Formats: sequence, structure tokens, C-alpha cells
Amino acid sequence: MEVHLPNFPKDFNVSDFIPNIYSATTILGILAAASTAVFCLTWILSGKEYSKGDSRYLSFDSTIIALEAISIFIFGPANLLAAYALATHKSYRYAIQLVVCSMEFYSVVIYYMTVFVEGNQVSASPYYFYAYFILANSPWVIVPSIVIITSWRKICEFDGTNKSKVQ
Repeated sequence: MEVHLPNFPKDFNVSDFIPNIYSATTILGILAAASTAVFCLTWILSGKEYSKGDSRYLSFDSTIIALEAISIFIFGPANLLAAYALATHKSYRYAIQLVVCSMEFYSVVIYYMTVFVEGNQVSASPYYFYAYFILANSPWVIVPSIVIITSWRKICEFDGTNKSKVQ
């Protein structure tokens, strides 16, 4: 039996292809429900574990609340725009990456520096301090730094190429 796939090329056939019996909406609903269940279970079982590394989350520190709100309402959409620009090869992709990663880097600097400047002890022990506060947050320093450098180089490279074409 020859079964045609619902995509291109039209003449490509797979004998053991089984079409979906669920709609895309149903699949997304199941994914959302499963994700919510995993999130809730993790939340319940963790006992607010992360707050042992940074007690400011448990005490609703105003700096943390402000940084998290900015992350959700500004960085989130900006990161989606950057991902879209990168995926579709938009001309502004390096500029938006530079801006978004600079914002992320600045945010993590504030996150770290407020603890060091105030001299607060925010962790239950040195283990939690280094494991959660330092190590778990280090990607927010490393990745934006790499993207900032890469984007800066690409913008400068384009600017140099563009100037030589004009002259």
C-alpha cells in the first residue's frame, strides 16, 4: 500500500506512514497540560529549593521583583523578536541580539552586585551560594557575553564592508 505524506515532495511515499489522529490544537493542549503538571509537581517537591541559594526570592525583595518583571515583560518579547530575526535572517538580527544580550548582561550584573554591595548573606550555606547563586546564574553572564562579542564583530564587519563599497 502506497501512502502519500501531506508535505513535499508530493511523489515521496512511505509505506509505514501513519497520519495524526489528533488535531494540532489537541496536541498543544496535551503539551500544555503535561507541562503544567510537571511544573506544579516540581514546585511542590522542591520546597522552594532555589530560595536556599538566594533568599531574596522568598522575601519578595524589591530588586528581584523588579528584575523578574523586566525579564518577563521586556526581555521575553525582545528575545522572541531576536529569535525571529535570527531565524528569518533579518537585516537587524545582530543589532537586536546586541541590545537584548546587553540588557540581559546588565540585569545579571545588578542581580549579583546588589548582594555584594549590600554585603547580604542570601544563601543557606556556601554550597547553596556557589551552586545556585553563582553557578546556576553563570549562563546569564557567559552566553550574553559571547553573543555581544559575536554581534559586535558582525556589525563592525558589515560596517567595514559597507564603507569600502561606498568609497
